[in-house]
Amino acid sequence: ELVQALAHLRLLNNLMDDLSLLTVLRGPLYQLSEEELGQIRLFKPDVKASFLEAMMAASTSMPPAAIGKRCRSILSELEKERFLQQNMPLDEYLWDFFTRSGLYRLFGLAPGGKQRQANLQMLCHQAGEFVARRGGSLHDFLESITSSQGIHDGKSPTLLGPNENVVRIMTIHKSKGLEFPVV
Repeated sequence: ELVQALAHLRLLNNLMDDLSLLTVLRGPLYQLSEEELGQIRLFKPDVKASFLEAMMAASTSMPPAAIGKRCRSILSELEKERFLQQNMPLDEYLWDFFTRSGLYRLFGLAPGGKQRQANLQMLCHQAGEFVARRGGSLHDFLESITSSQGIHDGKSPTLLGPNENVVRIMTIHKSKGLEFPVV
């Protein structure tokens, strides 16, 4: 889930990033098969051409093939996402993207779904903290994420509920202690 989210952000930061583009295309959002990716690549087989150039060539092919229509749709969606990302605070954009695209729900249905969703929430929270501290540059946020501290800064989101069998340590005022049978 974090690999997909960061690949999406890297792609919005730089559409020419072939690795991020392929990660997003193969991921749960677009689910392109290897065969479809191969068909797209054949529109620009030159080794020096980027995959984005191959997608653009496929999207403008005449007569339009099914894969060309799909490329046109994906490129249009990416442009829309770039516009939204540039015009919204980063944390708000991320949460909006996760919910609007259905990725938050999809990762919640996967094995370990609650932890996956907590990881996505943590990413949004870190984006919010980053925006509050340093401003909203996507490039700078991605640089801070790939720094030595990593995405969670050594923290992992916890999934404890109020009825978990754990010891809780609290500091309380003496009048608050009256609510508990034993203090």
